[in-house]
Amino acid sequence: LRTAAAAFHATTDSHLCSGWDYADVLTGAVDFYATWETKPWDHAPGAAIAREAGCRVARLDGNDYQPGIPGTGILVAHRDAWEDVAAILRPALPPN
Repeated sequence: LRTAAAAFHATTDSHLCSGWDYADVLTGAVDFYATWETKPWDHAPGAAIAREAGCRVARLDGNDYQPGIPGTGILVAHRDAWEDVAAILRPALPPN
């Protein structure tokens, strides 16, 4: 993920707290949040709030994030930017 993210002008490390990472997207502190970890207790609340705020929360394979359903990592970004960011990060997906 770090290698793929190098395509962006600047990156920041996760706070290792999904609640804080979602808040960073919602406040505009960062443009997107991506993670491979998709545990519902970490992401269900933030995903619901981010969707209500106009963000797209989806797996990098394009499927909507649904708590408890395994799949590829999650990308949270404004709807207008989601696909552009996902296109850069998708090559970093681990093989199935």
